[in-house]
Amino acid sequence: MRNLFTRVSGAQPRVIAALAFIVATLVGTVAHAATHRYELLLDLDSNAATGCSAAGGSASGIERVVRVTVNTTTTAATVPSIERLDCVSGANFGSPQTLPGAPYNLNLGGAGGGVSAIEFNLAMTSLPTNPDPAQATRIRLGASSLSAGGAIDTLLPLANFQLRSATPYNNVNTAIPVPILSSAFLAVLAIFIGAISYRAILRQCRLRQFGAMSQLFAGVLATMLALSSATALYAIVLDGNIGDWGGSTALITDPQNDQPANADLVALHAKVEGNELAVRIDAVITLETVVAGNTAPTISGLSDQTLTLPTVALSLSPTVTDDGLPAPATLNYLWQRISGPRSVVFGADAVRPPDVTTPDAVLAAQTSNRRDVGAFFDFDNPGVYVLRFTASDGALSSSRDITVTVNAAVAAAPVIGPFADRTLRIGETLSIALSGRDANARDTLTYSLTSAPSGALLCFCRICLASFLKYTKLCIFIIQSNIFSHHFFGKLLL
Repeated sequence: MRNLFTRVSGAQPRVIAALAFIVATLVGTVAHAATHRYELLLDLDSNAATGCSAAGGSASGIERVVRVTVNTTTTAATVPSIERLDCVSGANFGSPQTLPGAPYNLNLGGAGGGVSAIEFNLAMTSLPTNPDPAQATRIRLGASSLSAGGAIDTLLPLANFQLRSATPYNNVNTAIPVPILSSAFLAVLAIFIGAISYRAILRQCRLRQFGAMSQLFAGVLATMLALSSATALYAIVLDGNIGDWGGSTALITDPQNDQPANADLVALHAKVEGNELAVRIDAVITLETVVAGNTAPTISGLSDQTLTLPTVALSLSPTVTDDGLPAPATLNYLWQRISGPRSVVFGADAVRPPDVTTPDAVLAAQTSNRRDVGAFFDFDNPGVYVLRFTASDGALSSSRDITVTVNAAVAAAPVIGPFADRTLRIGETLSIALSGRDANARDTLTYSLTSAPSGALLCFCRICLASFLKYTKLCIFIIQSNIFSHHFFGKLLL
């Protein structure tokens, strides 16, 4: 597979193509471009128990994500970048690595019926090989999307795909690599063979036979050139047209128009072509609409922030102004995490964490359609996070990114008490609820009774599970007192 831009020969056409794309990008920026995200989900070992969770927890066992960014303006849709992200752990993926194939312009509607084809390729050398040559290499594929307006769609469950052939097995889409020669190479080869044949004809044939032999030679040469052209049809070009995908059957399909445009996924295709895995995600992609006099919303009141654990919540309250167009004026908002060592969840404010007790709840909490939110970070994962706020008037949108630096907790001794002195009568029982607090919510607190009268007993310890701001550990002392007065001493250890 080759990108359309790499097929232009000579330095000047490449420069012109690059300049054309830069101009289109600049024009799109002025026209308030919207950014949408499409992701290929790869389970490289066909094992749901390994890898990371992705698509907001909807897919498990994902070792790699290939992210395609699509920018839409009022005049064009472009693919500015294609990136690879590898699983680290949990729902965490590493830093994006740029892949070849971008930038290029999307051919809107190229897949037919208002559907556009997002195409890219992956080097087979970057994909796994079964160590047992008698067995096929099998992976699982799926896709997800996130539009600038916050709409989400998925192509799930993951579909089986045979990456490298071996012993056939049932219910798997088999992809058999077919060696392909470029049309240019075949043309040169045909001319070379033709030249040799022509020389042989001149040497071995009489003049009166030359006309017939020349006709034969011309026929052979024309046939070879035709074959080279036909073979070239198998080469997939990243141009948004699906004519070069002949014979490809979708791995996964989804009803069209079940989600808003720019999130609506329709089908996932994949096939092996030589040394590359060709991938095609079909989606409904539309341009930004134009309303006379309308301008995009303006966002202010956001700045970079710094947190130090155990503080894990941040209050965010941007200011959005708009011209009221298109009428009736309705503003939509979206908060999302762009990057960071762990997922971020959004609540109504910085005091009440969102519900994260189920996978669906986790998925819902990773974005928010509120303007004012509380962002909650994981206290196990300090680092640098980038959050994006988008405001849309239904036709045009604006976005602002902020960087949140979450610092690790400063080491400090735990705090216990305070507890007031008590006076008991002989024979009475004293119960003391012992509480402690530590700056690091994940430290395990232990309790010991270092000095007490005979018969005093540390009977049990109940640990309250830490959840966002709840860090208190509780222990109960039940002390049997048989003397008039005594001093009690407790010790709290890490």
